[in-house]
Amino acid sequence: MKSSRISQAIVAAGGVFVALGYLSPWAVVDPNHEGPVADIKFWRQNVAFELDYLEADVLTLLPLLLTGALFAWNPKSRVSQIVGVLTGIFYISLPFYYRMNIVRLHHVPTDIIYSVLVGGVLILVGVGFAVLIDSARETQ
Repeated sequence: MKSSRISQAIVAAGGVFVALGYLSPWAVVDPNHEGPVADIKFWRQNVAFELDYLEADVLTLLPLLLTGALFAWNPKSRVSQIVGVLTGIFYISLPFYYRMNIVRLHHVPTDIIYSVLVGGVLILVGVGFAVLIDSARETQ
């Protein structure tokens, strides 16, 4: 029982890191840029949430909510473990994808985007801990 609480706490800590990273913008105008800045608009630029990109925000936070609910309900379930692994991989890859494909022109990503990556790693560690403890109990 104690091990499932530990894995739940690790997954919850990962969720906190993802949520903290989500509360701030991920791209700002490059402070070293001189001259005019192109008037473009893209997801998570200068503000954390914007109504124009509500669907993207909801779809990006949905894995976190699903993993949190499944892990709170039953961390030993294979479904919650598989969803947790996929969520961790998603949040680890999201900052890299954003940095390489979404940030444009005279903008640079902020450092807070990497808290999402840390959150993804913690989610994977929590799921891995749950799987490890579950498999150790099955062998006994």
